[in-house]
Amino acid sequence: PDPPHPQDQVVKEDSVEAVGAQLKVYHQQYQDKSREYDQLYEEYTRTSQELQMKRTAIEAFNETIKIFEEQGQTQEKCSKEYLERFRREGNEKEMQRILLNSERLKSRIAEIHESRARLEQQLRAQAADNREIDKRMNSLKPDLMQLRKIRDQYLV
Repeated sequence: PDPPHPQDQVVKEDSVEAVGAQLKVYHQQYQDKSREYDQLYEEYTRTSQELQMKRTAIEAFNETIKIFEEQGQTQEKCSKEYLERFRREGNEKEMQRILLNSERLKSRIAEIHESRARLEQQLRAQAADNREIDKRMNSLKPDLMQLRKIRDQYLV
């Protein structure tokens, strides 16, 4: 003889009340899993958008760094000439101003590098979190399909 099918088990239930109660249980489990999946999906979508914004911000940091470093090179070339001229003229005040501007620019470049590094670290952490959310969503899919199948059998 063939092994009993799940549909046969549904038909063999003792009473309509028992079938109804079991249907309620499966339906509630299905709704709970669906709700959990929907929440994960919303979180995944939101964090995916945040990840894209962070990637765009990192690209902007890269361009900013390039501009500041080019400015630093230009300033370094020019300041050598001016420093020599002001040294010959004995203009200590202008020499200090040029050196201070150079230090400020270097400091600003370092700050931008640090900000970019922090953002890259946040991006890596958030990307790892997003992969975990994706794994949890994928692990729920078989449960959802199974619960829907069982629930639908009770509805037949």
